[in-house]
Amino acid sequence: MANVLLEKIRSGDFSDFSGASLSMKIPLTREFLNRNLEKLTISNVKQIKIDSITGSTVLIQIKTALLVSLSITVEVQEELEKGTFGLRMKITDGLGRIGRSVIDSLLPYGMRITDDVVYINLRHFLLKGLENQALIDKITRAVLTGGDDRLYLELDLKI
Repeated sequence: MANVLLEKIRSGDFSDFSGASLSMKIPLTREFLNRNLEKLTISNVKQIKIDSITGSTVLIQIKTALLVSLSITVEVQEELEKGTFGLRMKITDGLGRIGRSVIDSLLPYGMRITDDVVYINLRHFLLKGLENQALIDKITRAVLTGGDDRLYLELDLKI
């Protein structure tokens, strides 16, 4: 039964679930996040790694092709922006205005730094596989919270 349900969700076939509401809280461990960060291709950036997650504070290590290493501390802003599911993280330490400008110029489409905020358009990254479109369109609320060495993605869906 669970396999059939998962297959329907993966295929985007929600016809049997019309009117259903679904809430979920998905733990995103530091290891899981780092495995996915390894897959990102950003010009002139050799590595992005999350060193620690304590509550909503995330310590990120960035190594560039120019042999520059940065440690950046960010505070995860909980409510994700509607429509794009934009994740905002406030830079609290480790990156000055010039560094922000340099890093911003290296970021791929869907990511940017403005003032003291890192912005990531999660919809852009999640939609790389178009099979996710049907599920993403059903999301009515998305919140990211922190915990001990993990983040939690809370989603509400209306089918």
